[in-house]
Amino acid sequence: MSTIITEYKMESPYLEAIQHIPGKTPGEKYKALNCIARKLIDDAMETNDDRVKSVDVKSSAELPECLVPIVRLEVAKILHQPDGIHLFPKNYKEFCFTTLYKYLKYYPQDEKLNLLMSTFNDLYGISLLECTDLISPDLLRLLKPEERIRIARKEIEKDDTTGDIEYSWICYLPTNESIPLIKEKISKESVINNRSEYLQELIYTCSINKDNDALLNVLEYIFMQHKNEQNPVIPNVLNRLCTDFDVKNLPKEHLIIVDQFVMFLHVKNKITNYLIIASLISDLIFTKLKHNEEFHKYIELYIDLNSEREWEYIKWNILQNNPDYERKCMVELITQMCMHKNGHAAVNSLLSSMYDFNGRNAKAKVPLEKLSITNYPILYEAVKRIVTRDRQTVNNWWSIRTDELLEKGEKDIFLAWYDKPKSPEKFEFHNSNVIKLLQKSPEKIIENWDEYLKLCKSKITSRNLARRFLRYSRWHQDLPIMFANQCLKELEIKENVDIHKNLHILAVLYEGSSYEKLFTPFIPESKTLDLTNSKTKSEYKLNCSILWSLNIVNPPVSFSPIFEFCQGDYVHKAVNTLDNVGRRVPVEKVIEFSKTLVNQKVFVKKHGIRLFYQVASHDQIRETMSYLWKQETHLSIREVLYQNISKLFIDAPSLQSWSMIQTCMDEVTTEDHFWNRIFDISEVPDDFYERYISKLLETIKRIKETKNDFGPSQSHGYIIMDHLSSLSDKTISLLFLITVLTNGPIKLYGQVNGVDLIFNSLDLKNCFYSKRNSMYQVTCNNLGMRKIPDNLKNDIQVGYFDGNYLRTLRNDAFEKYPKLSYISLEKSAIQKIDSGAFLHQDNLIALNLHENLIAHLEPNIFENTNLQTLYLGMNELSDEDFNITIDSNINFLDISENHLTRIPNLKHFYYLKYLNVSNNAIVSFGVDEIASFCYLDVLDVTSVELNLKQDHCCELSEWILLKKIKLFPTIKCNNCKITSGNSYISNKTLEIFDECRQAIKMKHNAIKMKKIITYIGLGFIAIIIIVLIIFIYGKKRVYKKSADYKIDESRDFEEHNIDDVDSQSTSQFETRL
Repeated sequence: MSTIITEYKMESPYLEAIQHIPGKTPGEKYKALNCIARKLIDDAMETNDDRVKSVDVKSSAELPECLVPIVRLEVAKILHQPDGIHLFPKNYKEFCFTTLYKYLKYYPQDEKLNLLMSTFNDLYGISLLECTDLISPDLLRLLKPEERIRIARKEIEKDDTTGDIEYSWICYLPTNESIPLIKEKISKESVINNRSEYLQELIYTCSINKDNDALLNVLEYIFMQHKNEQNPVIPNVLNRLCTDFDVKNLPKEHLIIVDQFVMFLHVKNKITNYLIIASLISDLIFTKLKHNEEFHKYIELYIDLNSEREWEYIKWNILQNNPDYERKCMVELITQMCMHKNGHAAVNSLLSSMYDFNGRNAKAKVPLEKLSITNYPILYEAVKRIVTRDRQTVNNWWSIRTDELLEKGEKDIFLAWYDKPKSPEKFEFHNSNVIKLLQKSPEKIIENWDEYLKLCKSKITSRNLARRFLRYSRWHQDLPIMFANQCLKELEIKENVDIHKNLHILAVLYEGSSYEKLFTPFIPESKTLDLTNSKTKSEYKLNCSILWSLNIVNPPVSFSPIFEFCQGDYVHKAVNTLDNVGRRVPVEKVIEFSKTLVNQKVFVKKHGIRLFYQVASHDQIRETMSYLWKQETHLSIREVLYQNISKLFIDAPSLQSWSMIQTCMDEVTTEDHFWNRIFDISEVPDDFYERYISKLLETIKRIKETKNDFGPSQSHGYIIMDHLSSLSDKTISLLFLITVLTNGPIKLYGQVNGVDLIFNSLDLKNCFYSKRNSMYQVTCNNLGMRKIPDNLKNDIQVGYFDGNYLRTLRNDAFEKYPKLSYISLEKSAIQKIDSGAFLHQDNLIALNLHENLIAHLEPNIFENTNLQTLYLGMNELSDEDFNITIDSNINFLDISENHLTRIPNLKHFYYLKYLNVSNNAIVSFGVDEIASFCYLDVLDVTSVELNLKQDHCCELSEWILLKKIKLFPTIKCNNCKITSGNSYISNKTLEIFDECRQAIKMKHNAIKMKKIITYIGLGFIAIIIIVLIIFIYGKKRVYKKSADYKIDESRDFEEHNIDDVDSQSTSQFETRL
């Protein structure tokens, strides 16, 4: 009985609120509820850009919190009665199912689809399912399987080449049809990004069909066949799995494979998406706890996952929705962290997580036992050492944070501690001064040799300074022996978790042949990872360190030990090492070794071919590539061979290399992976251009004659139009071009004037239109364009032109597209931007110029008043390009990886919130340089080697803390006493900040004054118009009265004259008589 009641309450969350509604009878209560909802609709309803109405129902003095859910439901029901028809656009082509469906958030789930489809049919007189252009993935997922499959087949007949996984119509077919089709595409695909999308489609189609059995087969297939794909293929697949499935509730056999994926990525250090892996680990922990199984392995994995992050800021609370599980995780996590080598760095984050749990736990109806540091002796002692420090010499911000956390969480313990331990000695190892110290005073280094060895281990893979220091140390008799003996001792004991770093040290100290003898015994017999062994990760790390160390040993080792790694799960690492070593070995040895690789498995063979091409002469390349072309039948190998043959033809055009290209084109089929590459004529040498096109057309004719399904979409005319982007740059015979297009093997669509047809279509190539978030966009990526097309639709709002060869942006580049709000020109080889390139873009909000060759920037690009986001990273800009005095509304600015030596002088960028200056040559900066950004939230200085003085460092730390700025990475200053009294911040800094605030205030006041003046002016004009109207109307009335008076007067005068004439005539008659 209790179970039934519990389920009933879960399904009816509004029952408790009914008693708070005014009225005694159900009818009175419903009437009162309806009145409240309609009043909210009248007062708070808003309409967005898609003409969708919404009401934000929040608690207030008139509306208690308990009534909010039931009022929301009533509002939704009212808006979806006949009045809701007004939510639909007038033209059915503007209908957006996704937007309207989201609006039905509070409408009964089983009635949503019927409501939308019936309303659509009533309003437009047509069924929504007949309008295939309006069908979205959200709609397909809601339909019955038979209807979904029928629509998907229709869409596939039209097109199935979309880049979005949700719009890949194959996924909506049954899994017994979709999975084989997708696997076939994967087998033929050589581009890693495309292969990644296809693998995600396998997960997505299982989700669409709700087929867990198919999902199990897919996961097993991906793990067995594609687990060694390059990053981020597997993380992307797992991300799709988390998006489409509730992982923690999957069957046990599914979770076993998920566990294998996570462990594999963990062992190989390929975890690039922290959030996804953390989510999967949480799901795995949940299932273990749910079934009362051991879960400490996943806690250890979760700790290791966070080892590369700043532990000071990590929140360790897992499974917060289940307090009992959360506490068990916290207990296990604290226990393991206390035993961790770097556990001391997580003291504050552990305290914060513990006391956060205690705070939420205290509010529970049945609280669990509180967490306390007294239950964990190691953590207890670590906190005690921090709190009982000498506060005169050690008072950094993280120690202060420990005080605050302990005082808030366990005040009695905090008040009992006041010891003052001494601070340890520190060794400088961040610049070349340590090498100078080694040269002038080697005894000081020898005295603390073990500390300097630790510093070398921590920095040898990230900075060249450690390697230079070790090379210099070889000139001192005792020091290198001490280093080498200690490293060899640790390698023999194998107790330290960082033993692999000893190999890096030895690789610098030893010569190549000696080092080869040293590390050879460590090479594993099996090159396949054993995921069930707990030591596998440390062994994998050690073996990868062997391969990495071979990059720095000098002279280099032989190829033999590297070749042993060219199999199993070490192939990718070994290949990278081969590239490095191959550049430092005599050419004869490299050629000999590359021939050995050619006889190995496919992946190794491909790399052997590439390595051979890098070092061999042109004659050797021609001979070897011709031989391999005749022997090899594997599609991937043939693709690599064609790439090298094509590159040879481009770099060293000759009759011999042209003959090799002819052989390739004579044998190519549409199944070859390099089929599309033969149509890329942008780099064909001018001397062979006409012959290449003729051969290309002959190949198309041969394919069309031998392959029946070579339809119009693959016809020679279509492909030529699609790939002749550089035709106008070639010095070829126009007569030849016209002859080919009109009298060639196949006429170009039957057009006599084929030249005009091509030249008119060059810019459009593969540009395609779409509509996202109610914005009309065009995508023209990676098309080799030399200029922005001038024949696109002029109402586009978003334009993607990435990966082209634009070189220069002319003044008229976007003149025909004034509605553009977002322009992306990433990786387009732009060197120059004319001053008027964006002059007509009044609606421009975001501009992406990332990764180009821009060496100078016109200041007027910042004059656009609507521009808010600007990407300028990875260009050639210098400090002079940012001496800007123009007021700008930009709030997001990325200028990373340029040639800046200081923070840009952008005093008039008052609204800047995000500034990225990472990977520049900035050595130091002061608070004054960022104080002018009074709205700054994020400052990214990653990979900037800052050399801050003590007082500048303290001032910067205090300013960041005071203004709550997020600095990446964080800086740590010693002996800074940061208080609320602004002890380090100068008056000049505060004045600069106040100037920014004052400027913004004046700007807002000016805008207000402008509006007021505008309103006054409009009012004055209105008054003048009214006065003029009154004056004209009055004048007309006066004129009319005057005219009437004159008419009456003239009539009286005429009558008077007639009387006079009559009297004179009578008197004369009487006189005569």
